[in-house]
Amino acid sequence: MVTYINVLKNISVDCDCDAHGRKPSCRDIGIDGSTDILAADKVSVDMVYAQPDTERHDIVERIESRSGLHQLE
Repeated sequence: MVTYINVLKNISVDCDCDAHGRKPSCRDIGIDGSTDILAADKVSVDMVYAQPDTERHDIVERIESRSGLHQLE
C-alpha cells in the first residue's frame, strides 16, 4: 500500500528548487495524508483556499491561471 503525504510549509508560488524564487507567502498550515492521491491533493488545496486572502492570493492565482484544479475535477 502506498501512502501520500503533503507537507504544507512555507508555501510559495515558485518551486523550492528555484534558487531565486519568490519568498513564501503562506505560513505553515499543516500536513495531510491519504492512500488516495487525489484525496490528499484535494485536502491540500482546500487548506490553501481556507487561508486569509493576504496569504493565499498569489498561490490561488497561480493554481487557477495554470489549470491546477484540472486533476481534481
